[in-house]
Amino acid sequence: MSEWRTKTKNGKAVRGKDGKPIRFAIEPHGDKRNLPKALRQVSLSEITDAIQDRRRDKMTEDELAEEEMLEEMVEAEMEQKGALQKLKDSIEKVDRTLKKEKARSELRQALEEAKDERVLEEASDIDEGYGAAWNAALEKKRKERQNDFNELMGDAT
Repeated sequence: MSEWRTKTKNGKAVRGKDGKPIRFAIEPHGDKRNLPKALRQVSLSEITDAIQDRRRDKMTEDELAEEEMLEEMVEAEMEQKGALQKLKDSIEKVDRTLKKEKARSELRQALEEAKDERVLEEASDIDEGYGAAWNAALEKKRKERQNDFNELMGDAT
């Protein structure tokens, strides 16, 4: 028994010349696992696995043992490469961290030098001309303020 469906376009039924919706039969599909291997879709990994299985069926015990030993050596090599890659990545990370820390220390040193230069420039600006007298008056005011006692708050302002 076949199933019938209506032909649609953009969600609306497509109508023929007579104005009726166009209907078509859907043939039931069987299980694809029952098809012969030649008619199934086969992945590349299945093909290579089948070739390996055929080759192994023809091998002797000595050849199988040798094959197993080779596979173990390849696995050990891959693990060693993975460990070396992890070590390389960690060394690169430490190197980047050290470079950043070196750049930070250089920037801190440059900042300290800039602050020292600024203090020296301000001191030299104050000492020139009337700056010395102004600086002396400023120091006198600071000392007076330290000695001035605020009776309301109970401390010097």
